[in-house]
Amino acid sequence: MKKSNSYLPCVILSVLMVFTLIGTSAAFTFQHFMNYDYAVTICKQHQLDSKVNQSLQKYFDDKVNTTGIPSDIYMKSISNQWIDDTMKLSLKSGFDFLTNKNTDSYNFNPDFSAVDSSLDSFFSDYAEKNGYQKDSVFENKLDSAKQNAHQAIKDYTDILKFNTLYSEGVLKSVRTYTLLATSPILSIAILACLAILFALTLLFCRKNKIFTLYWIATSILVSSAIILIPCIYLKATNYFDSFVIKQEQIFIAFTSYMYSAVNFLITLQIILSAAAVIMLAVCVIFSKSKKSTVNA
Repeated sequence: MKKSNSYLPCVILSVLMVFTLIGTSAAFTFQHFMNYDYAVTICKQHQLDSKVNQSLQKYFDDKVNTTGIPSDIYMKSISNQWIDDTMKLSLKSGFDFLTNKNTDSYNFNPDFSAVDSSLDSFFSDYAEKNGYQKDSVFENKLDSAKQNAHQAIKDYTDILKFNTLYSEGVLKSVRTYTLLATSPILSIAILACLAILFALTLLFCRKNKIFTLYWIATSILVSSAIILIPCIYLKATNYFDSFVIKQEQIFIAFTSYMYSAVNFLITLQIILSAAAVIMLAVCVIFSKSKKSTVNA
């Protein structure tokens, strides 16, 4: 085969297939995980609503000496169901902005009416009991308490930090790329490239078509090895456990996403590698069978 005029073109096509297969795996994995439904699944699996509730309880407990507002003033208005709904709102807003070309802005505006009402009652009762006037100073303190509470709750329920990333301009910067990466057009384009490369390989191997399987299988094995080596390293070393944000719900959400993506890539490459080995086996068996027929 090395003496054939098809050898060099097949080597070139094989190299191109390696990079295209790597791109296909990356795009497929990105599209699989870059969606609202999977994020909600993580929330349910790890009961993040309860963890957010506990984190908020601790946060407001720690703030009592500073604000003078008992934590139950906030927490009696914040149920696990409300937290779950608020987390979903954050996720829906973020993924819509990143993957839906018809959504031009990121809007994460939870319903704080119950929290605000509880604070209104607390401040009003406190003013009446202590003889404070409800003047501009009073109103400013009330508004400040509400704004601080809103910000804290948004920070804790925004488990993928979409709100922070949007305010810093990161979401806007990456939106162009995420829209492209999740577009059906990209999937079609990648599959079309693979189809063309396969067809060209078949064309150059037309005198001995079975070697088409050899080149395709070799490309798959090389691309799988390139992907598997770093993935196995990431998993074996628990690489993502070093994530700097240690808020429990955010840490769990991020690391779960990363390790799930790594596991998905490993599984995908194992399946592809198994298919490639079968192709090589078929190629070898067919070649030996053909030689035996010729010798006979």
